[in-house]
This record gives sequence, C-alpha cells and structure tokens, in this order.
Amino acid sequence: MPKALMAGAFPRNLPRSGSLAMTGDLDMGTKAITNVGNIDGEDVSGLATTVGANTTAAAAAQTTADAAAVAALVDVSEQTLTDNTTPDDTDFEQWGTEEATITDPGAAVHITASLMGQVTKNATSAVAWVRVDISFDGGSTWQEGTEFEHGLSSGIPQAPVFIQEYHTGTPTGDIQARAMVKSDWTINDVHFENGTLRLLMLPV
Repeated sequence: MPKALMAGAFPRNLPRSGSLAMTGDLDMGTKAITNVGNIDGEDVSGLATTVGANTTAAAAAQTTADAAAVAALVDVSEQTLTDNTTPDDTDFEQWGTEEATITDPGAAVHITASLMGQVTKNATSAVAWVRVDISFDGGSTWQEGTEFEHGLSSGIPQAPVFIQEYHTGTPTGDIQARAMVKSDWTINDVHFENGTLRLLMLPV
C-alpha cells in the first residue's frame, strides 16, 4: 500500500512518524510515558529538579522571613531612674522622670516590666508603696500595676524593691513603663533610690 494512502487509511492507528494530529485525549491506561523530549518547548525531564529546587528555596526563604519576623518582636530596654526623695501620702508620683521605652513593634506582643531598687527611711518608721505602670500607646494611657507595700522601722531602715508586671496586647504606639511611689510620711522622710526599670518584649 502506498505511503500516502497508509498515512490516512487506518485512522484508529497512531502513526509513529507523528504525521497525524490527535483528535481527542490520549489515554495511556495508567501506563508510563518514558524517554520524553520537550513538550511545548519545555524539557519535562528537568522540571522535577527545577520544581524541587524552587520549593526548597521558597521554604528556606519563608523560614528566614519567619525568623526575622520573630526576631523583630524581641527587644529589651533598660532605664536608670533618678532618686526620688520627696514622696508624700497625697498620691502616687513618679520615681524620677524617666520611662523605659520600646518602639512600637506593630504586632501583638507580651511585655514584662521589671523594677529594681531600694527604699530607705529617715523617720522612725514608715510604710512605702511602689507599683509599675505599662503603656501600649506611647504614654497616653497607663495600665496601673499592683501596689506593693514596704514596711520600714528602726530595725529595718531600708528594703529592696523588686516588682514585675505583665501585659499582652497589640500596641498603638511605643511601649513604656514607669515606676510610681508613695509613702505614709511627709516630704523627705522616705527615699526611693538606685532604681532601674527594664522592659522585655517577646512575640505572642
């Protein structure tokens, strides 16, 4: 039979030469197609390596980005406080004029505010109160901390101060902490000294 006739004489057969176009889907019946060259100009044999490499690179980039995002939410700020030698019993006032500050991280965080120092007395006996306040909006509003009482007497002329306060949330401004003090005696009878405020920020 002439080749010209053979090319179209048996339309159910697929010529090895590729001279006839497919008119429907090719069902391989779960059989593999091996030793393939390019398909639509693409070397499919190399696609698995390329896809695998791209997937690995993307995963590594995402891991790096995630680590950087977490690292950006970890910070520490420490502030030395000016001694306060004039608290009285009218109301709480700030220990020094300083606040510990961490720049707004732009995400939800957990904050630990720590205060260390000491309180001393000139009076025969006195009671002093200390607390730590935290602000999540640059000092516009404050979350008042728990008030801690320190009793002083002739046998205990000074007492150490160590307080921790915690707050979790999403800041709308810089994060700040301040120390607040009060005593039951008049001006200059109780001193708050050697104060240090520390802020620790961690991701939620």
